[in-house]
Amino acid sequence: MQALEAQQRAIAARLGAPPELFMEGLERMLDIRDGIAYLRPAIEGMGRAIYDGLDQVDMLTVYREVRCPCCSSMLSRSKMSAPM
Repeated sequence: MQALEAQQRAIAARLGAPPELFMEGLERMLDIRDGIAYLRPAIEGMGRAIYDGLDQVDMLTVYREVRCPCCSSMLSRSKMSAPM
C-alpha cells in the first residue's frame, strides 16, 4: 500500500495536481479486507465493463476540469437507464 500511495503522490506532483485528489481516488477504488487490497468494483462482471470503458476516456483531463467533489459514473442504456 505504501508503494501505491507513493506512486499516486508522485503522479499528482508530476501533473501539478493536488495529491489529496489522487489519494482520495485511490481510497475509493480499493477495498481493504484483512490487510489485502481488492479493486472496487471487482474486476469481474460490471467492473470489467467499467474498467474497459475507462480506456475510452482521458480521466486526467476530466480530473483537471472538475472543480468540486463529484461522482462520475458510466451507464449503459442496455443495462440501466435513468427514469424518464
